[in-house]
Amino acid sequence: MRSISILALVFLFLSVGQAKTLLVSDVDDTLKLANVLDLSSAASYSFDDKSRFLGMAELFTLIKKDNPDLSVYYVSRAPSWWMQGTHEQFLRNGKFPAGVYIPRTNLSMETHKLITIRSIMNSENPDKVIFFGDNGEKDAEVYEQIKSEYETKGVRFYQFIRLVYSSKDSEDAGVIPFADQVGFVTPVEVSFELKKAGLLAEESVVWTAENIASAILKQKKDYDVGTVAFPKFMRCNDFVWKWDDVGVYPNLPELKQRLEERCQK
Repeated sequence: MRSISILALVFLFLSVGQAKTLLVSDVDDTLKLANVLDLSSAASYSFDDKSRFLGMAELFTLIKKDNPDLSVYYVSRAPSWWMQGTHEQFLRNGKFPAGVYIPRTNLSMETHKLITIRSIMNSENPDKVIFFGDNGEKDAEVYEQIKSEYETKGVRFYQFIRLVYSSKDSEDAGVIPFADQVGFVTPVEVSFELKKAGLLAEESVVWTAENIASAILKQKKDYDVGTVAFPKFMRCNDFVWKWDDVGVYPNLPELKQRLEERCQK
């Protein structure tokens, strides 16, 4: 009996000492086509549990594979009564990694994500945090606030903001990410940054370039629904390519050209 207790204590000590990686992602306009800044379009997308940004589920699966200690949370400002069923079915349809989905219930739109992510941080006690959001609402601001509160405790943050809306629009303008946040359009750019951070293996980056970049290049036009690289509503002209130094990968020159042409359009 004594030996079992000692083994249990050793196991507990080792578990506490292990690194913990946390992935927290928004859903609408980050993973799912939503066009939230256009009310009529957003209303039609609210019933769509299939249309998604190409490659995000595959990227999340690779992150999970390369980080066995990963915990995944999907946190949405959308009210539970309106979007929970659609979001949960969307995550299943898209084959996103299993995780905890948290919609907005009794908290306000302004406080829900901040309070919820604080609670997740306190319960998970991670060493590394990967944030995914978009520039349509408050993701960049909320993630930066969380970073400012927890980085003094030694937590490392990696923040990715999808550039869906243009900051130059007079109406429905998108926000500009903070200096330490990576503005992205496809999962390929994210894979390069995660490799630098030691959160994605080289073979996973190669797979992303071979498969996701190839699928993006095969889509010769924009679409409203389906598995989409560039939705028709996307205005990504704030995007700047910053990955000329990553090395040689399949489809990379063609992808850079496609991104620059689409986002400067």
